[in-house]
Amino acid sequence: MDETTTRLTDAQRNLLRDVMTKRAGVLRREIGGALRRANGAGVERDERELAEVERALAQLAVDDYGRCIECGAPIGWERLAVQPQARRCIPCEAVREARGPRRPTL
Repeated sequence: MDETTTRLTDAQRNLLRDVMTKRAGVLRREIGGALRRANGAGVERDERELAEVERALAQLAVDDYGRCIECGAPIGWERLAVQPQARRCIPCEAVREARGPRRPTL
């Protein structure tokens, strides 16, 4: 078990699991409703978020959760409590956002 997993208490892990499971259920319902309304943009956004939530749940289940994909540092509880599916620590996310939207390459 790595340092990130160890520093989350069982209560925190259970809370994150509950929050993400509930959010996944909400997203599934929203996707179904948006499909019925043929709202493509809303569906794509909800599908991306659902995939992120499901990825985070899978990582939590195998103790591979809570590390920044950019620098490898633990993602702080403060960030995970607000956005459990976060993939980057706050400093790395700030750098990513400062770069602006990604442009397609040719």
